[in-house]
Amino acid sequence: MSCIVWAPQADDDHGDPQTAAARLDCCAANSAPPVRAGDPRLNVAQPKVKVEPVKPAPARPTGARGEARGATGAAGRPDDDALSGLLEDAVPFVLGALTVVLARVVTPNIRDLFQLPKQLYLADGAALLVAMVGVLAWLGRPYRFRTTPMVWAGVAFIAAMGMSLVVAPKHTGGVLSIFARYDAHRWIAAAAIFWVVIVAVRRARQLWYLIAGLVAGGLVVSLIGIGEQHNIASLLPEKRWSIISKPGSTFGNRNMAAQVVVAMLPACYVAIAVAVRWLVHGRYARAIALLAPSAIALDLLLYYLALTVTRSAYLGAILGLVAAASAWAVGMLLARRAPASADASQPRPRHGLMGSRFTALVGPVAGVIVLTGGVALVADHYKPQSEEVDSGDAKRGKTVVQLLQSFFSFGSDHYRWRFGMLASSWEAMKAEPLGGGAGNWRVMYPKYLTIREKNEMFTIAKQPIRAHNDILQVGSEFGWHGLLALFALLACAFWFTARTVARAAQAPEEDSDRAAFVSFAAIGSLMGIAAIMGDAQASFPLQLPVPTFLFCLHLAIIAVADNLLAPAPEPRERPKPWPTWAAATTVAVGIVGLAFLEGFGSSNGLHGRWMIAERGFTDARNLQKRGQASAGLVEIGKAIEHNPDDFQNHFIEALCLNSLGRTKEAIDSLHRSLALYPNLLNAWVNVAMFSARIGDKVRMNEAIDKALALKPDDLITLNVRLNDYNATGRHAEALGLVAKQVPGYEAYRASGRWPEDDGYQLLGAYKQTLNHGISAARKLARQPELAEWLIALDGLGIPNDGRSEDSKRIEKRDRAADIAEALRRQGRFADALAWSRLAAELAMNDRGDLKRLYAVTLAHNKRYDDARRQCEVAVAIDRGERDRLSAAFAEVKAAAGQDAAALDQLVAHVQTL
Repeated sequence: MSCIVWAPQADDDHGDPQTAAARLDCCAANSAPPVRAGDPRLNVAQPKVKVEPVKPAPARPTGARGEARGATGAAGRPDDDALSGLLEDAVPFVLGALTVVLARVVTPNIRDLFQLPKQLYLADGAALLVAMVGVLAWLGRPYRFRTTPMVWAGVAFIAAMGMSLVVAPKHTGGVLSIFARYDAHRWIAAAAIFWVVIVAVRRARQLWYLIAGLVAGGLVVSLIGIGEQHNIASLLPEKRWSIISKPGSTFGNRNMAAQVVVAMLPACYVAIAVAVRWLVHGRYARAIALLAPSAIALDLLLYYLALTVTRSAYLGAILGLVAAASAWAVGMLLARRAPASADASQPRPRHGLMGSRFTALVGPVAGVIVLTGGVALVADHYKPQSEEVDSGDAKRGKTVVQLLQSFFSFGSDHYRWRFGMLASSWEAMKAEPLGGGAGNWRVMYPKYLTIREKNEMFTIAKQPIRAHNDILQVGSEFGWHGLLALFALLACAFWFTARTVARAAQAPEEDSDRAAFVSFAAIGSLMGIAAIMGDAQASFPLQLPVPTFLFCLHLAIIAVADNLLAPAPEPRERPKPWPTWAAATTVAVGIVGLAFLEGFGSSNGLHGRWMIAERGFTDARNLQKRGQASAGLVEIGKAIEHNPDDFQNHFIEALCLNSLGRTKEAIDSLHRSLALYPNLLNAWVNVAMFSARIGDKVRMNEAIDKALALKPDDLITLNVRLNDYNATGRHAEALGLVAKQVPGYEAYRASGRWPEDDGYQLLGAYKQTLNHGISAARKLARQPELAEWLIALDGLGIPNDGRSEDSKRIEKRDRAADIAEALRRQGRFADALAWSRLAAELAMNDRGDLKRLYAVTLAHNKRYDDARRQCEVAVAIDRGERDRLSAAFAEVKAAAGQDAAALDQLVAHVQTL
């Protein structure tokens, strides 16, 4: 008696359902003893049933996790041959490999050695993958691009980006700046990756290539970072590179590396979830083989994340877990509320995603927690005791818990500056609802700045280029419509994930393994998106190539998962192959795009020109710093030839020209830079200084006015004007300008908010401002201001600039003498006493005039005996001080409230010396 095997038809549009054989009841006889001749069961009357001839469906081999394979290709070639499997897996495999490449690639010896190479590889990979999809479609792969709300939200976001390119030149002198081009380049490449994934990933097993790529990429970043942290040479590449902050790994900056790792580690969770499901179903060997490496990988990623001490990444990781739990809960609720099947013979399955009761999961899940989070957190707890903490980076000596607690220290300068940037971004969004243009946040920020004074995040040396909040930066650059499209993408990601969970929870038992894995992949990608957006609240992942790529990749995985578990259409039709023209067009787009990016033959493509410009800028800047301005001018000329829309190239050209004494040409280069970046404070200050040097007062004052409009308390700009005022005899104006700034800066110093990493720039500028004021006060004999500013100057201390202790003592001595004399002339004798004593003490056995100053100040304070002793010292040093002391005491005697007899005795004593 034969059994009929049921196998559903393949559905390449919605993923292949599992085809594990579902045998009829007669198959149960296979487990019973065979019926022999004479068995009484043969005598049982059987009902007469008309048997219809049934042509059994051919049994089809199952792939990994029981996926059906074997549909016939469009060109008549069976899909289950080896070539078909390789062809179908080629694109997902390259996508996984691209993830690892982007995590690893670094190009040393250029200015942007971390981000720019990754962006170029991203674009090249996207073009190559588009061409691959076209080739495979030409070979008969029945690809279908399914339009969903997520796709339309993505189209709306890219359209908003395109509109931002149209409006961007209004802020950059009518030219599309290099930063706008970088934005377009990055988002178009990431959008192409999104398209490739949802077209070419048609089977659940192909998601494993993407998950493996994410895990491998995270391991690459983490292992190199751990090697940097603990000086493990075997983990470091042969060709090293300088880093911005340790352990920066292949991103040079630990914060930027952390935001990538936190978006990759959910892939470890996906693998662990699958392994746990296998474990509770008794597939121990397979489960351990997957669980062990996944848990080790997660440990390494979590440990590196702890080493980065990046609070925004921690926030992203926590939000990822919250988003995953929420989507799971919503999905299970949807599954429970779904209507029962109309076919009573097919009851609604209730097995959930793990296919087991909660009690059976407690042990494996507890073990996973201990193997992963527990190990990483214990290692982090002992980290401060086992490593040397860099000076100036106290965060690295704190545990994760301490760092999370410090996240809520909203009163710190760190938050004050961040909130200031957020407020300025909000003002820009309100003022320009259509957006200021791609790459233009840095240009608009000074225009809408809400904190202009005492803001050390906006100075001649430090002008922010990103908002440190991607939501507001996207809104200010792409407009409200771009922000709405971004929110629509996030909403679709959450809803599609919840819907995928619901469908997986209702999948037939024979398809539950595949459905559970697909739903785990969707949940993991939702975690990755939530991690990126959580980090984006205090950082800028969407302004960088790898997080942007990961954002679009995770969105695509969610869309693919939704597609794989979507209800099959009726009738079940296999997608038709693409028309030849569509496949050929796709191939052409990919190949032409790759040729445009990389060039053809000996010609340089876009990437080649960008790299020539990047190397030219790097070499020119280094040569200019080493005093080789002529050679630097040649190199920066190459950069300008290939990137004339980069304001930084013109700025370096100006510095080279100025070093060569070609100041007028340098000013012209600065104005070309300002045409691209009109609110660049540093450029306006340099125009002012260069113009002052050649006596062009018109340009100088115009530049000073522009700079002070951006930052009214910028001391370097003020010093250019003060120097001109004092040089031209406008002392009263100089005095008024200094008097306006000193109270605010003195209060700033007293507040404790003076930047710790000042590096003497702010301090030096403030000293120069005080000296300009002191010069003007002396010229005008304004003793109150003179005394006040001398005291303020002394309060700034003597810099440890390598001079000998004797020279620093002399500077301190002369400053104390100036303060004492200014206070004495002002009639503040009690205040002058301490300063005159300090000057006399620092003079040691020299400077009889300073001993005289001390003696006279003592007499003003009626300390005549002490004054007598100081007179003896002064005359012993310089006999000429005797007559000067007599004249000075005569002046003291004329002052009100003095003891004339005591002063006469003092004068008489002096004459006997």
